[in-house]
Amino acid sequence: AEQTLAEANLLLPSVIAIGSEESGVSNYFEGLADVFVSIPMWGLATSLWNQALIYERLGNDAAVARLCAQRAQVCRELGDEAVLARTLDKQAAALAALGDAGAALRVGLELERLLRALGDVEGLERCLDREAGILFTQGRYGTAEPLYREQEQLCRRLGNTRELLVSLGNQ
Repeated sequence: AEQTLAEANLLLPSVIAIGSEESGVSNYFEGLADVFVSIPMWGLATSLWNQALIYERLGNDAAVARLCAQRAQVCRELGDEAVLARTLDKQAAALAALGDAGAALRVGLELERLLRALGDVEGLERCLDREAGILFTQGRYGTAEPLYREQEQLCRRLGNTRELLVSLGNQ
């Protein structure tokens, strides 16, 4: 299984280069399905992430969201909160791109709680920006405003003037 996984990872740049030939990507991963049964959970998490990155390049947000949801479950089982946070971030972005505001906000709220617990100020700033943006586009200005204000404070704390200007403009 390890040799097959190593060979698969060597092929990833070629698969990415396929571009819009999604069927080639799909057939490639279907052939590896039985391999994933025998590799450790970390290998599965890595494989799911690599697949999500490929589908992100192909512009398939639905596949990205699905793969990230699967990876998030693996990360919860492993207890790896930092990797879970990165996974939830990508999942929320994909869901937002799909226009599924409700699901993006649900994932975003889980991510927000996790980032606060981890003390990840940069991640929290990005998360709040996305949440506020979704709420704003829904016309929920009163709910978005406090998130933009908190984002502003985080940008000031981080010295992130570019995002600070965006946050102030959104208010």
